[in-house]
Amino acid sequence: MVHGSGATPDTDLTRAHVADEVGFRVLLKGEPVPGTQVSIYSAGNGDIKSRRQLARTAVDGRGHVALKGNGPYLLTTTLMVRRQGETGPEAVDWESYWVSLTFALSP
Repeated sequence: MVHGSGATPDTDLTRAHVADEVGFRVLLKGEPVPGTQVSIYSAGNGDIKSRRQLARTAVDGRGHVALKGNGPYLLTTTLMVRRQGETGPEAVDWESYWVSLTFALSP
């Protein structure tokens, strides 16, 4: 993981309950990542699309979602960063950073 990168909760998840709105922040190299689509999946019955919620981060890298079930939950996004200045057969055009955060609600 790149230092200062990932998804961190803005909410105390140990106190969260079903229907609560929880906040999170997405950072890359310590800087907020605005406009990033984040998927939040909950465990349970039904197909995966019915258990997925989408959120988008604001200018400050923060987003939020209301919890629909008991969980556990998986929050995930992929950050794609354009590489500059590389040439040759080993050059890379893009770097991808896979971000995930898992949590469950206390009974």
